[in-house]
Amino acid sequence: MLVGAGAVGVELAGELAAAWPDKHVVLIDIADHILRGPYDQRLRDEINRQLDELGVERILGSGLIRGPGRVRAGASGDLAPLGPAGGRATCPAKKTSPPPSSLPRPRAET
Repeated sequence: MLVGAGAVGVELAGELAAAWPDKHVVLIDIADHILRGPYDQRLRDEINRQLDELGVERILGSGLIRGPGRVRAGASGDLAPLGPAGGRATCPAKKTSPPPSSLPRPRAET
């Protein structure tokens, strides 16, 4: 689960979903649409289309009311976003990336 559907949040959600298509990626934001601010609606539509293609779930118009607290690396916990009209919706936290030790190392330039 990523909190924040601004430029960084939508980019990271897309990259994670593309790199690990078997993971359930959820993007949550208190705004009712992605990329709040001066962005053109056509850009939002295109990014939403791409996120749909990648299977990224979006929970918009909903704030996070409880985080996972202290969680050891690689463990899952429960996050509780607000649901529609302020009701609670729960979303189990999914590990969206492998622990850093299993990530590919950059190659040294020669």
